[in-house]
Amino acid sequence: MSPPSESLLGRVTGGDSSEAIAKRKHRMNVTKDLPLVLAPMNLMLSQPDGCYTPLEVRFLEQRARGGFEMVFTGSTAVAEDGRGALEQLGLFTTLQEKALASAIEVFARADAKTFVQLNHSGGRVPPDAFAGRRIGPSALPKQHRHFNGQQTATQSEIARVVDDFTAAARRAFRAGAHGVEIHGAHGNLGSQFLSPDFNHRSDEYGIENEGGSRFLVEVLTSIRAVTPRGARVSVRLPGESNMPSLAPHTVHALAERMEKSGADVVHVSEGEAWRPSREGQAPASRFRGVLHQGAELWITGAVKTRDDARALLDLGVDRVGVGKLALAHPELASKWRLGAEIPGAYPWTKAFLRSQGVPDDLIEYLTHYKGVIA
Repeated sequence: MSPPSESLLGRVTGGDSSEAIAKRKHRMNVTKDLPLVLAPMNLMLSQPDGCYTPLEVRFLEQRARGGFEMVFTGSTAVAEDGRGALEQLGLFTTLQEKALASAIEVFARADAKTFVQLNHSGGRVPPDAFAGRRIGPSALPKQHRHFNGQQTATQSEIARVVDDFTAAARRAFRAGAHGVEIHGAHGNLGSQFLSPDFNHRSDEYGIENEGGSRFLVEVLTSIRAVTPRGARVSVRLPGESNMPSLAPHTVHALAERMEKSGADVVHVSEGEAWRPSREGQAPASRFRGVLHQGAELWITGAVKTRDDARALLDLGVDRVGVGKLALAHPELASKWRLGAEIPGAYPWTKAFLRSQGVPDDLIEYLTHYKGVIA
């Protein structure tokens, strides 16, 4: 990625002095040495109408000013009946689009680009929370622990969801986003189509059809058709350890398929992707080895030290995503680029997080994640 032009920096910073612009240009050049992305995280700080709250914008702005060159929105619902929670961001109304545009302006003043992660929660939508059926690739029993008895999506419902993703992408680009990401991991609708645990279909969306990737390919192809010049499209995929029901060669084939279908970025959710497996090769190397057409490889997962990030870059990863560690350390990116480590890797105490300015609502939400709160 090229450093921004002086004229662009002047617009973004509201006409700063030439000295300030020079400092920003220097910082953008430094990021090439350690290109870090603030990974998408559900902060659960949004308003019930799916718009940003000032608290959420301020939280992300602090991390943008702390050196992250790219800021992801948390998982952003493409439809009302695709929201996983009332506190989840949405991008299916004009009001939400305006709120996103205002937030992007704030992040731009902090020299950060914005990517919007687009998502449909499928059967993870809370029961009776929103109008409409809870759909997935296949029906699941009502007693299923996470998915609330979702129903099999009809082909017309799948087409409607593809349209919802595309409409949300249009809104994101109009709001000024530099890119969008299609969420295909972490148990959401996109990843359910990939999983033999959830996809029992026998039609063209079934597992036998190239690993159930048809849904993601259709979403990607439709969004590519409305992507303006200069904007980028990413697809978030499970890594080798993120979806145990998929063999490693299957997830590598998915990454290759997304690149061939037009993805600018393949963003892998993977734990310890720098660490060699029993076969002797690190997952990051294997993912890098299947991307041949110019798509960037980004990896997020289990990065706790500067050396972890450096190891991924040495294996050919283009950008490293940092999630949980950045919750308590807004200036992590700047410190790592200066060669400094930071104290206090998780698990953290609630008192420590409060001392770092983490909101109580977010601290309470983090208690649901194993190993984050001591």
